Amino acid sequence: MNPSHIAIRNPIFIFILVIVISVWGSIAYREIPREAAPDIQIPLLIVTIPFPGASPEDVESLITNKAEQELQTIKNLKEIKSTSSEGVSVLTLEFTSDFDIGEARTKVREKMDQIKPDFPDDAEDYVINEINLSEQPLMILNLAGEMGLLALTNFSDEVKEEIEGIPGILEVRRAGGLEKEIRVYVNPDKLNYYSLDLNQVSSAISSENTNLPGGSVKMGPTKYLIRVPGEFETPEGINEALISAPDQVPVRVRDVAQVVFGFKEITSKSRLDGYESVSLSVIKRSGENLLAIRDSVLKIVNKLGKDYKGSVKFSIISDSGKRVQKIVKDLENNIISGFILVFLVLFVVMGISNSLLVATAIPLSFLLSMIVMNSLGYTLNIVVLFSLILALGLLVDNAIVVVEN
Repeated sequence: MNPSHIAIRNPIFIFILVIVISVWGSIAYREIPREAAPDIQIPLLIVTIPFPGASPEDVESLITNKAEQELQTIKNLKEIKSTSSEGVSVLTLEFTSDFDIGEARTKVREKMDQIKPDFPDDAEDYVINEINLSEQPLMILNLAGEMGLLALTNFSDEVKEEIEGIPGILEVRRAGGLEKEIRVYVNPDKLNYYSLDLNQVSSAISSENTNLPGGSVKMGPTKYLIRVPGEFETPEGINEALISAPDQVPVRVRDVAQVVFGFKEITSKSRLDGYESVSLSVIKRSGENLLAIRDSVLKIVNKLGKDYKGSVKFSIISDSGKRVQKIVKDLENNIISGFILVFLVLFVVMGISNSLLVATAIPLSFLLSMIVMNSLGYTLNIVVLFSLILALGLLVDNAIVVVEN
């Protein structure tokens, strides 16, 4: 007995099944996340090891060669490439496609921790980066106004915090504006007077700017952990950092240097319509609904645009959600138009019953696909949407052939 015979003999069961698929599929279609592109794991890791002030030859002999010898023993490593430049060593590790990139990152970190003591003391901590296409900005927001770059930077930070409060947002990156910086101007004559050097000043500031554990105190059934806070809360606190105490006379940072709270040197500028501007790149978490996050961001932008109308101009430079929304609407239009056209054509040729049968198969198959994809954790991205549009045409052709036979 084939499925068609079972369906014909149990019409009520099939009718209920159609209703269940329609309701369940509609819920799944609303819940399934929308994304611009699928989450593709690229089996590449990039290890960056800064070595300030070193020549390319020194970087290669003291950093790159040691790292290569140790990293090439990692399992499933397909290829390793290295570049030794002035002040930095960059190693690119390519793994086999079946190797989990998270496990690869762990293995690389373990190997780097093993060889880190062999690096020169001046070498800085290594950084491991991976290529993740899902971390591309879904929207780039530009803020411009006449309030000045400092005020615009502070305002953009407030907007950044508000957008980061949206569920599903991974981070918001700010480009442009002013970066706060604390500068310590050391007087070389005073250093010579106290027989000190720059390394002693730097070490004193680093050692003072830290929190220390102070053990624990047990009072009855309760145990309290003690922590000694030592981090600088204000720039003025750096002045009190102790450098040395020759003959019991303390020498502090204020005795040999001047601490200034300012801003980093501006290396690039952004302007919009003749005004200073700051850009915010909104990045969502992988698997989150792009369109829902986009709508939430637009609500915040529209609200702030009305509140600060005339003083700050909001402009959306890039919006990947707009393209995804257009493709989703095209898919919905194709389904609706396909349903109507197929019904009308088959109604003329084959009658009302056959035309309804084929036309009903179009949205029913689509909703059933939504149930399966949502259950398996897939997202509604460009690849899936194009596949559904292609399958829609095949579905109509095959349904007509089956009914005609």
